[in-house]
Amino acid sequence: MRVAYLTDYVLAHVPLLQVMPYPETGRMLAASVNHALWFYGHVKADDWFLVEVSCPVAASGRGLATAKIYDGQGRVVAVTSQECVYRP
Repeated sequence: MRVAYLTDYVLAHVPLLQVMPYPETGRMLAASVNHALWFYGHVKADDWFLVEVSCPVAASGRGLATAKIYDGQGRVVAVTSQECVYRP
């Protein structure tokens, strides 16, 4: 379940990077509106895995990030999405 904590931490910052430069993102507060995680295989947080994150939309103080999590053999073992609201 450590992977669930990682996905919550990583995804919240991605939409901010779409709309503002990195130093300014530190002045923003994020609140998760919706977070989902689907497991399709066994993933251990102490093994190697790759997280491929994308942000389909970031606008009007809200953002959506999605990610695929791959194991060491290149198989998708989990998919996740998170929607956040941002305020200065």
